[in-house]
Amino acid sequence: MVNNSNIGYGSSGMAVTLRTEEVLADLAALRRAVRATRERAQQERLSRVERHLRQALGPSVPKLAAARALGVSLTALDRWIGRGLVPVVRASGGSRLRPESGPLLELLEEVERLREQGRARPVAAALRRLGRRPAGQGPWILSAELAVLPRPNMPTWELRAAAESTTALERLETVAELSEVLTSLCGLRGAA
Repeated sequence: MVNNSNIGYGSSGMAVTLRTEEVLADLAALRRAVRATRERAQQERLSRVERHLRQALGPSVPKLAAARALGVSLTALDRWIGRGLVPVVRASGGSRLRPESGPLLELLEEVERLREQGRARPVAAALRRLGRRPAGQGPWILSAELAVLPRPNMPTWELRAAAESTTALERLETVAELSEVLTSLCGLRGAA
């Protein structure tokens, strides 16, 4: 369960409440540990832990928690969101925009790496380095349904595990949704 500043996570009847920005920082560190280890079994085990924490986190996080985790002001985060540098998720039927957790974790991971190197203005440098989208194109808004789908920059074994955790019908529905999106994008490209 996610609220404005805490995440409730529990199994076997034991509930734990953590601050969202702490979970973000821990997830970024965990992602770096997965990339640093060369043992496949260790990578898979750490990735499973990451997936469980990401499920508890959800597809998006509150802006204030994201700003705190990055060590920036809410105004700065809003400015980057407005320029399309930080993707946001609009919940179904809602108007509130919240940073998407996946790209935010990538940004946080890069920021931490740059901070360890002693770089000045690590968030701005990380945004430039990741270069997801040219600035000035407006907010990058995703639906909540799209935000929970796996991304192509995931390792193949992790994509396979995500696929195997779904039913054949769910995979078919996902393919149909992606096909519809691709058809729409091709239509937009043809109209331009």
